[in-house]
Amino acid sequence: MRVEFIGHGIKGNKNTVGDYICSSLNDNLYNSFTAFSAFTKMSGINAIKNELLQAKNDGKSLKFYLGIVEKGTSREALEFMIENKIQTWIFCTSSSIMFHPKIYFFEGKTKTRFITGSSNLTKPGLFDNVEASTLMEFTTTDSQGQKFKREFFDYFSTILDGTDNNVEKLNKEVLDDLINSGFVFGEHETRDDFYITNKNKGLFGNRKRNKFDKEEIGNLKTPKTYRSRSIYEETVTQSYLDNWNELFQEYLDYSKAENRNTVAKDNGNYRLYTWYRKQKIFYVKKIIPKEHFEKLKQAGFYFGDAKKLKYQNIEEEWLDVLLDALLDKEDIRMNHRYVYNEKKLGTWLVYVRQENKKGKKLELKKIINDLGFHFKDTSRSTKDVVERFANELLVSENPSKVNFRNRFNHQVSPNRKKIPKKLQLKVEDAWRKSFKEELKWEVASRSVDKTEEWKSFRYDKKRNPEGKWYKGQSKLGAIYNWVYHKRKDKRKMDLIVDKFNKTELEELKKEGFPIE
Repeated sequence: MRVEFIGHGIKGNKNTVGDYICSSLNDNLYNSFTAFSAFTKMSGINAIKNELLQAKNDGKSLKFYLGIVEKGTSREALEFMIENKIQTWIFCTSSSIMFHPKIYFFEGKTKTRFITGSSNLTKPGLFDNVEASTLMEFTTTDSQGQKFKREFFDYFSTILDGTDNNVEKLNKEVLDDLINSGFVFGEHETRDDFYITNKNKGLFGNRKRNKFDKEEIGNLKTPKTYRSRSIYEETVTQSYLDNWNELFQEYLDYSKAENRNTVAKDNGNYRLYTWYRKQKIFYVKKIIPKEHFEKLKQAGFYFGDAKKLKYQNIEEEWLDVLLDALLDKEDIRMNHRYVYNEKKLGTWLVYVRQENKKGKKLELKKIINDLGFHFKDTSRSTKDVVERFANELLVSENPSKVNFRNRFNHQVSPNRKKIPKKLQLKVEDAWRKSFKEELKWEVASRSVDKTEEWKSFRYDKKRNPEGKWYKGQSKLGAIYNWVYHKRKDKRKMDLIVDKFNKTELEELKKEGFPIE
């Protein structure tokens, strides 16, 4: 995580909050911008206007949550948001509690940036005043950063999804109401800072309509705190009902554009994602309104576990890759090095094989077999390797004795103790039929065997008090190169592997020797 202090107004005005906002809006790493500001003026908007409108033209998601108190946020700033169709919500309350956060949040597919501090969305706040803020930047793999982001979304969840009683989506009618009730004034009549809120209650009474009719909502349960999602997500509130059709349309637009019936958490529209999750929760709790359920069903909304659907889609994509490889008559390998059309197909096959050993993904294994790929054909297990050796020897029309002997020496003979007796007899029979001679299991050594000398070093407490098999040349002496090649070349290690007991083999494996 990258953390920086941003201060301006005392030691010059370089690298201000406004500068960071402009550069972040220009940065293609980020595809969404969310702003929280207590006081917003056209002076602040003008300072970032070019970058803001360019980001909008580029298709980036822009959302503003702005505080409303008497002479705090200007008419011109709100008019700009409406005229440019920038999604904006206002927080206006009858209480003495003020909406006071200053948060500028940028998010992309791989990186997130938060700027939090004292800077309002005004020119003095962004560039000139004595201000202090913190910049935090982190990737999707940064656990500490992701924890911070989750806490932010959890705390402000009812603000972000518009279900807080004090939040309204800005439009011309709402703006006129704010102006006529005495909250919003022209830019020249506003103040950059406003800390006295005792007029709020009186001014709020001048408004033509409150967001909720208290008698109408009656016994609806409203949350006392928004620290935990479970408190509010299980209740169908009047605010939720009021906003449902608008968000349903956003879902339809998103679903068509992305060609999917689920909503990704990182889609850049957290309000839509929260709404999407609520549909699933209300469905499970059996409190989803019937009209909503019918519309969602008709739209193809996926009510099941999105994670299962995601993994299912991923599996289907990999099966398509595998099928293409089979049609291309690829020599498909089940190892991490095998890549087909820039896809790590070998790694995926290894994963499926490992899951099969745990008794999982068995249906997927059957589908893969039905396509024509059999794991045994590429398996590196001793039994499968020897089985393939015997079968290939039997079906070869003119087998090369030299080639098969080399394969036997490296793949079969060193593992004789691990091969079932029935399979050994099959190998011997295949050899006899192919070459009209008996098979010799012993492999003629091409070099001096220094295993006993190596073991002597391992158990020499004076020369090797740690009891290690592998050390530098100064310790191993003349056998260093011989040992080094056993560690680097599995085939060479396989030639002597049967000369070690179980405990010794475990030790060698821990020290990096290629022991299966």
